[in-house]
Amino acid sequence: MKSLNFAFTTYSWLWSNKLEVSKILLLVLSAILAYQYISNDLLSILIYCLGIWLASSSMIQLHRFILLEKEKSSVKLLVKPTKLDVIYFFAWLAVFMSERIFERVINNVGSYFGPLEMSVIVLSIPLTIYIFGRLYMVFPAISVGKNLPFAWNLTNKKERVWLTLSSTIIFVIPMYFFIFLVLMVEAPSYLIWTSIFVNVFFINAHYSHLFKSFTVRRNK
Repeated sequence: MKSLNFAFTTYSWLWSNKLEVSKILLLVLSAILAYQYISNDLLSILIYCLGIWLASSSMIQLHRFILLEKEKSSVKLLVKPTKLDVIYFFAWLAVFMSERIFERVINNVGSYFGPLEMSVIVLSIPLTIYIFGRLYMVFPAISVGKNLPFAWNLTNKKERVWLTLSSTIIFVIPMYFFIFLVLMVEAPSYLIWTSIFVNVFFINAHYSHLFKSFTVRRNK
């Protein structure tokens, strides 16, 4: 029940701050749209790189908006880059690459066992969820000047790990269902990529609320 309430709290916050959230998302979604319809290779690469940077910048603005309890008027379409933006950007890339490497290792290990390949892959799923479910806490941490050890230690208790993983799973179910429907109806690629990014964006909002809850308790 606590996990369900926590997931609902994040959705409630997103609805209450829908205008600010839309403003943060606007440039990223515009970049995704532009990338889909521009045929020039060089320009496409530039927009792709710009889109990745804007996505990273939008995430850190979201985290800081939640964690620092900033005024709604402080939300901007484009934020001046800072040292934290650069650190966040490379941390984001590092986590993404780690996921791909971990996925490749699991597949290689699975293929080594031949007939047991599927069993190895299935058994690795809980481990993957555990590791990266905790690792994602680094994103709100970096946004307020904290580091990876601090973020990892926030979920070093069994009840916090359970709350983080279970509330996140509950939180993403409606979004994954929507993405599934988008894929089923063969929606335009823009809508598919928009749905995926918004899903990631919302998950970051959820992690900010988890981070805030854990740090408030720690300070008591």
